[in-house]
Amino acid sequence: MTELLTRVELLDPAREEEVRLYEEAFYQAFFPMSNAGIRVIWLWDDEAKRLKTKIPYEDQDVFFIKGRDGKVESGFAVNRAVRQFQSGAYGFQRPVDERWVEVLAVFNLGKGVQKPILAMVEKSHQVLQTRNYERFYVYATCAPYSLKWNLKRGWEIVEKSEKDSVIRYFLRMLITRPYIPA
Repeated sequence: MTELLTRVELLDPAREEEVRLYEEAFYQAFFPMSNAGIRVIWLWDDEAKRLKTKIPYEDQDVFFIKGRDGKVESGFAVNRAVRQFQSGAYGFQRPVDERWVEVLAVFNLGKGVQKPILAMVEKSHQVLQTRNYERFYVYATCAPYSLKWNLKRGWEIVEKSEKDSVIRYFLRMLITRPYIPA
């Protein structure tokens, strides 16, 4: 895991090529399962085959891992400024906790491999801790197919939403330590 953790990079929104590679990988990860649920929360550019969240990059921390070919393989985006609230698109209420962040997107093009995701989550926690986030909540939405996986990892259900036949769960996890045990 340590070697993988060293490969996690933080997106620099001023580097257009880096942003392009990230957005193309993001699109590639979600286009095959594009549905009304994810079409409503993100900005899709089907012509350029790029995808980004509606939250401005300056309000996010976007972590990614590149493959040997230099292309982005995995991504993890966190809304740290929380001026806007992506999960509100599903009808969820903005959290009232003092300290919280929102997971905006998670993907891994290397199907079936969770280690890159865990490495990016750990790196995000390290970055947040440098900003004095010692104890905070992380919020995220998930579809029914990933609910069981998330609950096994310590997430709790806050709310369930069904809008236009799209079911989503609003999840929360309290972070008081690094995500990955030493």
